[in-house]
Amino acid sequence: MKYAPNDIVSMRISAGKGYRTVHALAENNNLLASGRTLVIDYDSNHTQIRITNLDGKSYSNTLQVDATYPIVTGLELTAAWRLNDVKCTYGGELMEKPLTSRYKGLLTASYKTPLGLWQFDATLQLNGGGRMPTPRASGDGTTTWDSRFHAYEQVSAQITRWFRHFSIYIGGENLTGFRQKQTIINAADPWSSTDALRLLREKPNYTIAVIAEEAGFSNVRTLQRRIQDAIGMSPVDYRLMLNRDV
Repeated sequence: MKYAPNDIVSMRISAGKGYRTVHALAENNNLLASGRTLVIDYDSNHTQIRITNLDGKSYSNTLQVDATYPIVTGLELTAAWRLNDVKCTYGGELMEKPLTSRYKGLLTASYKTPLGLWQFDATLQLNGGGRMPTPRASGDGTTTWDSRFHAYEQVSAQITRWFRHFSIYIGGENLTGFRQKQTIINAADPWSSTDALRLLREKPNYTIAVIAEEAGFSNVRTLQRRIQDAIGMSPVDYRLMLNRDV
């Protein structure tokens, strides 16, 4: 709610509930004063998010067109379309930036009554598909997630009542109820031993400490405990068993 008794003074009251997301780089940008470009790497290790210096090329090209047209008195339509070409070097390979929509579309309709007391707004937003971080291959040949995400749409709407010095509005976002099917991979078992067992099989030259780091464990002791609980033997004994089978 906003109240403006004159052109100089305005007062606003708002209420709601929100959740804070930590942005480590934005909140500590004074510590990053240099000419180097940092890269957020999701692809090198699926259990980690690595922040490294750029080693290679990186670019972002955008093409956008938009148009606004008054249909009838008080009703206006706005349409926009944007094409994104964003690539960066990850692990020595120039790749499409993950979790970035290839294109975006927007269609907005706004209607205001003749006396200007009521205003109705509706927006349809189309988010194009894009690349997911490199998925991990499971033991049966399948992958933990799809290599690309599909396009999805969202609808929002708002109704505003205008008064002489203030306005009241009510609205909603994501009215189509779009939700990710799987927001967190393996959320029920975040310290799963699956990755560690795979590395023990496929990387015989890796030390136990390296496997613990690659599999996302904070220390070797935690890895040993999880492997013991999962298969009834220690990582070392599991490797010895694999060698005997060979």
